[in-house]
Amino acid sequence: MANTWFRMYSDFLNDPKMISLAFEDQRHFIAILALKSDGAIDQDCDIKLLDRIVAQRLWIDFAIISDVKKRLVDSGLIDFFWQPIAWDKRQYVSDSSTERTRKYREKIKNRNETSQERHSDALDTDTDTDTDTDTDIKKHLVKKSDQIRENLPEVTEQTFTDFLQLRKAKKSPLTIRAIENIRSEASKAGISLETALIECCARGWVGFKAEWYMKTQIQNARASPSDRDEFNKRQTEIAKQKLFGIGSKNEKDITHEARAL
Repeated sequence: MANTWFRMYSDFLNDPKMISLAFEDQRHFIAILALKSDGAIDQDCDIKLLDRIVAQRLWIDFAIISDVKKRLVDSGLIDFFWQPIAWDKRQYVSDSSTERTRKYREKIKNRNETSQERHSDALDTDTDTDTDTDTDIKKHLVKKSDQIRENLPEVTEQTFTDFLQLRKAKKSPLTIRAIENIRSEASKAGISLETALIECCARGWVGFKAEWYMKTQIQNARASPSDRDEFNKRQTEIAKQKLFGIGSKNEKDITHEARAL
């Protein structure tokens, strides 16, 4: 999850890795920590696009961003995906996500140890090696939804699948950070993550806010039991029609009718 600040330690000035870097690369590394803190380098996107994002945020010419990354990778400060190596050791996440984050990063580390070494050596090699690198990255991104699923034991398979399809239909890939935001808002609303995701699927929401949920509860409370059942049923059918082409095309949104009750 994004944060407006991160921990910086006094041993920075005496760290051998820092001392070995030129002053400009020390600044680049600190900037990477800031990007990690605000979530900019945790986006689900192609590695070349991620390189462009980092170059833009660091005000570096894209033509030389690969050289900057190679120096930081060779120094053991970041991996090929711009992730600070010691981030989990130096920064603290909430108790609810610490274990999931540790397991996720362990899997990424084990799977990419070999490929990262190849990437570091391949920055200045031929096009064939670059093609192999792109293939490895695509495989990594495809498996991300499976990794997210493994860390959501409290969510049923059907609910997760429905929500994943909803995000894909809305062209909003599911990320760990998106799930954690929904979990946080669900907690504010006093409901489980499962309930929050079901609500999202029923109403066509790619995200979840406690205030949205509370408004719908108030609307339902004002309606009679039969009206509430009809409202929820028709809203679910409308969401399916809009997203997946399921149900009648003549359905209409009755949100305003519920509000008038």
